[in-house]
Amino acid sequence: MLLPQLELMQARLWNIITVPAMWLTVGAGGLMIYQRNALEPWLHVKLGLVGALFIYHLISGNIRRKQRARGSTWSSKGLRMWYEVATGLL
Repeated sequence: MLLPQLELMQARLWNIITVPAMWLTVGAGGLMIYQRNALEPWLHVKLGLVGALFIYHLISGNIRRKQRARGSTWSSKGLRMWYEVATGLL
């Protein structure tokens, strides 16, 4: 009974908040690079971290799809640890 509600909440979070925020971040970063016309050293670090977050986002989407199909092998402890990775990157 609780699982359908959790899946609905997960889908809304992913589709309404997470994916649009990712594309806004990529667009704003591209605009910043375009306006600056140069890649300064601090920008290399920032782009590296944003790239790592982009890869993290793709892997998290894959985990979400496997959970929806009931094929995920992640434990609750493993998922909690995985979701802390984003905090470190931010």
